Amino acid sequence: MKKRLCMLLIAALMMLAGCGRKAEEAAPEEPATIALPDGGQEILFEDGSEPIGADEAALRKAYPEVFMLDASKGLDVIVWQMAGELYSFGILEHAETQRDWLDPALMQLKGFSADEMRTVLAAYGVNEADVTIVPWQNPISSYLPDYLIVRTGEDPEAKRQAYIDGVRAILFGDRS
Repeated sequence: MKKRLCMLLIAALMMLAGCGRKAEEAAPEEPATIALPDGGQEILFEDGSEPIGADEAALRKAYPEVFMLDASKGLDVIVWQMAGELYSFGILEHAETQRDWLDPALMQLKGFSADEMRTVLAAYGVNEADVTIVPWQNPISSYLPDYLIVRTGEDPEAKRQAYIDGVRAILFGDRS
């Protein structure tokens, strides 16, 4: 009995040791590319899927719920960062009051790129003034955007507003 228990314990430890690779040892997951006859490349992910990109028809097909919001009172574009220049965007119907940090609606957002969010906003045909930019600290991100780091003497609201203005420029600024 003791011998069998020891064998099971050793087997479990060996399995755990095999699964416990350090994060830096793991190769980053990168998409594969396929060479096209015209000399270009098509990006494919490991599962064989293709990136959706900012094509409205593809976005509508993949995420129809994003295009079914009531925009009559405006839209809230939720923005969070996963790294320095890696912004993710979600969209919700405008809320008059601030949402709770762990609001289920926020937790279920799909993170779109800036190009994809510009496409979604264009499909709604809303004016820039009808879009509220809402910074959010996504709980799955360990990255703290600069507006959350307030030093002595800095105005936290001014920092937050500068961040919002920067995000607004990303989404609505001149792209020419």
